[in-house]
Amino acid sequence: KKEPQLEKKFVADGNYYAARMIGENVYVLSAYYIEKENPLLPEFMNGDSIVKVGASEIYYPYVFDSNFMFTSVMAIDLENMELKGDVFMTGASGVIYVSENAIYLTHYKNSYNNNNNWQNIQEEMFKEVVKVFPIIVRAQIEKVLDSNKEFYEKQRSMEEIYQNYFNSLDVLKKQELQEKMRKAVEDFYSDWSKKNEKTVVHKIGIDGLDIDYEGSGEVPGYVLNRFSIDEYKGNLRIATTTGNMGFGFGGTRGGTLNHLYVLDKDLEIIGSVEDLASGERIYSARFMGDKAYMVTFRQVDPL
Repeated sequence: KKEPQLEKKFVADGNYYAARMIGENVYVLSAYYIEKENPLLPEFMNGDSIVKVGASEIYYPYVFDSNFMFTSVMAIDLENMELKGDVFMTGASGVIYVSENAIYLTHYKNSYNNNNNWQNIQEEMFKEVVKVFPIIVRAQIEKVLDSNKEFYEKQRSMEEIYQNYFNSLDVLKKQELQEKMRKAVEDFYSDWSKKNEKTVVHKIGIDGLDIDYEGSGEVPGYVLNRFSIDEYKGNLRIATTTGNMGFGFGGTRGGTLNHLYVLDKDLEIIGSVEDLASGERIYSARFMGDKAYMVTFRQVDPL
């Protein structure tokens, strides 16, 4: 071990992402973004031999993403010094988890970056929050929302109506209104987040040098790290957080929620525990046998 000698070199295109060793097999993941105008197909090197990958050999899961990557999985048999490489067209991978039989690639997506812009989301939120106002004030705000003004003009007009009404109330009524608004904003953003903030999971089966794409699924929220994912008796368990989308009407704010999902071998959700620790985030998670342990925290301004 003092004078190691190079026996053989294995190479995969792209940036190194992760690696795992199971028995005598090593699995190396690498990836790079696809040039849309002139996509260069990935290659592998087995010693001095170049292993080309044909376009028809690249697996393309039917999952929408704004940017695609070539994700390469290189399987190496250390005992026989053999290589097998496969390429998959995926989004940018985030947290990965590897069991004895599968590689799980995850990436986060949200509809705010796709079909919804911030203005539309805010207007939807306003329509929910105004329901806590008296009919006369509510009608004034809804009239502004339905107008053809620019969004920043609508915001300014609605805030003016809100402030005038708020200043007319006594202290207890002000507190009551603020609490109702806070609850309405949190409920809206919590519901929106669970529907639109998603973690996509790709499952790649591994068995020695055999590499097979086995499917994809998705769960609400984002994953903190690899300890938030675990496979148990053929099912995948994953802990996520949703929410904290920014400020709402009258200085109110959307909150965070934490969830635990169980997916079957086809990555369909078969069980869940949702809406844990409102306003907090997952700080750490561990799975041990049939138990899941989640630590959450609330970030507080020290001043």
